[in-house]
This record gives sequence, structure tokens and C-alpha cells, in this order.
Amino acid sequence: MKHLLAILTTALLLFSSAAFAAPTKQSDTKSYPADSWQALKQPQQADFYQTQNSNGGYKLFLPKAFGSNPLANLPHADGPMQLRATSEQLFCAINVQDKHDQLAFDASAPLPKLNNKQQLVQWKHGNTIIWNCTLSRQQDYIGDKLILEANAPANGKTFELLYVMPTKDYATLLPQAIWSLNSFELLEQK
Repeated sequence: MKHLLAILTTALLLFSSAAFAAPTKQSDTKSYPADSWQALKQPQQADFYQTQNSNGGYKLFLPKAFGSNPLANLPHADGPMQLRATSEQLFCAINVQDKHDQLAFDASAPLPKLNNKQQLVQWKHGNTIIWNCTLSRQQDYIGDKLILEANAPANGKTFELLYVMPTKDYATLLPQAIWSLNSFELLEQK
């Protein structure tokens, strides 16, 4: 657990820049164990697709690994919230709390809280939008998961992002989730 916390903290520091400059390759031939920060995989542009939500007033890049929209073909399922999922262990959600929104159902409701999780680290993140971020670990009957939660007030609304991923895949999925968070932009208000 100590190793995981150190790795996750290092990941946050390494991938907290909006422009992911690739580190220069060292001539170091030393082999690092799988549980070190060197095991983290640099996100690639091809790992993402861009989505824009005019109802919510934002756009961002979402990791392809987090799946497709399970609500895509349902009537009246469009609105400020978005969901991507492949399973109960791998999904992400974007929500907009807006007390002035009269069109979306219960637009002032936050994302549901996930219970029985152990908080690993909490920090403020971002440049133009300052996110309140929490990285937690949850072990339950579904499996061992990492949960990245972020929320930020902007333009009279509260934006929430939630990324849930299997802990065993942290080296790939955590950097992608942070990169996705960094890509979040507000659309110009009309």
C-alpha cells in the first residue's frame, strides 16, 4: 500500500502539466520493478477522443479505454451529464450542477458518492480551472478500484468529473484520467 501511494503521488506530479512533455531518455540500463513510478505509461493522443457538450458548456478528451456512452440510443438522455463505461470497474462520468438549468432533470444534483473508500491523496489541480481532486481506493465485491474525483466551480456552475478504474491497471489508466482532466475546457458562453 505504501508503494502504491508513492507511485500515485509521483504520477500526479509527473502528469499534472497540461502539456505532457516526454522526459528525455536516460542512458540508464537499470531495471525498475513493476511497482515503481517508471511503470506509468505516457498517454498518447491516439488513446483519446474529443467530446463536446453544449448543454453542459464544456469539452474535453475522454480516454477510449473507458468505453462508450451506454445512454447513447435512449430518448431524452442528452443533457449536461455524460457517462462512459465498459464495466462496473471501468467508467467515467462528467456532471454539471447548475441551479439555473430548467431543462435537465435535477440539474443541481451532484454525482452519487461512492462509499467505503480509502482516501489516498487530496490536492488542488489546474491552471485556468482549479479542480479539487481526490484519489481514493475502494475494495468491494466488484473488485479493487482507484477512484479519481474532481470538482470545480466555474461560470456559476459546479463541474464534476469521476474516473473509476481497476487498481491493477493504474499504470495506464491513471495517467489517462489525469490527462483527460487536464484537457477540460469551458465553451464560450453565448
